Amino acid sequence: MNATLCDAIRNRKIVKFHYDYDRGMRTVEPYLYGVSKAGNDVLRGYQTGGYSVSGDVPFWKLFQLDAVSALNVDTESFTGDRHDYNASDSAMTQVYCCVGSRRFRRDEHAPRGGQHSDGSPSTTGRLVPH
Repeated sequence: MNATLCDAIRNRKIVKFHYDYDRGMRTVEPYLYGVSKAGNDVLRGYQTGGYSVSGDVPFWKLFQLDAVSALNVDTESFTGDRHDYNASDSAMTQVYCCVGSRRFRRDEHAPRGGQHSDGSPSTTGRLVPH
C-alpha cells in the first residue's frame, strides 16, 4: 500500500504524475486507491489537467499504480464533492483508502443490491469497514 497516496486522498490533495511513460505530467484528484479485479493496485481519480493519450480531460480515469512514476503530492486541495463520485467502484475488489470515509474493503459475500450514482443497480458486494 502507498501511504503517500492515502495521505493525499485523506487530505484531499491533488497529485501529479507521469503515467505509462507518456509525454507529460497528469494532474489528478485522487478519490479511491485499492486493488482491481485483476489484482493490481489502482487509483480512481478525476484527471483535471495535463497530458492524456485519449484527450479526455477532465474525466474519471483508472490508473494502474505500477505504470505511475514521479508521483508528487501538490499543495493544492480539491473539494472531494464531485456529484458522480462512487465510493463503491465496481472496478475494485478492495479499497485501501477513499475520499469521504475510513478504510473499506469490498465484501463479495455481502447482500447484493443498491444503486450506482447513475441509478443503475449494483451487482457487486458492498464496501464494509476494514
